[in-house]
Amino acid sequence: MKLNPALMPLMQRTMQTEETSKLNNDDVRLRKAAEDFEALLTQQMLKTMREAGFKSDLLPESNGEKIFRSMLDEQYAQSMAQSEGSLAEALLRQLKPPGKKF
Repeated sequence: MKLNPALMPLMQRTMQTEETSKLNNDDVRLRKAAEDFEALLTQQMLKTMREAGFKSDLLPESNGEKIFRSMLDEQYAQSMAQSEGSLAEALLRQLKPPGKKF
């Protein structure tokens, strides 16, 4: 089988695009893992802070309120993990291969 020399640059660009998309997919997965880790850590911290805080017996906390607070803490944690300058950004800087930018 003969290869047309005129098609060689096109074939090289196609191969580079496939490699780039694979690297980009790895970058996305690494960023997602770092954000998920930070969100989990932050959620646990918020939960512990709420348990250690001052509680009054005057107004007992209902099960619905406990569930709402848990869901609210989860959303706070997700929001914090996706913000700029977060722990996830520091994790990405440590985990990235040398010479690579995210």
